[in-house]
Amino acid sequence: MSAEQFGGAGRSEVDEESVSCSNEYRTMNMKPQPNHQVRISTLRRMSAEQRLLKAFELSDFVRRLFTHGLRKRFPNISEEAFQQVLLERLDKCHNRNY
Repeated sequence: MSAEQFGGAGRSEVDEESVSCSNEYRTMNMKPQPNHQVRISTLRRMSAEQRLLKAFELSDFVRRLFTHGLRKRFPNISEEAFQQVLLERLDKCHNRNY
């Protein structure tokens, strides 16, 4: 789809000043990442299996953190009600792009 179909201007109709501002916005980091290169080089040294295991580990950590946060938010509901809230919240997070 073209930019015109979304109500925007095509690339040829945009002035240079707005393009440079747009590029600055895309490259601006709000938070410094002093260890970024260390993390990248560490990941490059890992085997594919190690990276996959790390991804599973991080996924499990996020799931446990999410569940812990919900338990703190809803401390007095039954286990059945908690599971229902958990499933509803997880459904909101589900990637529907596939």
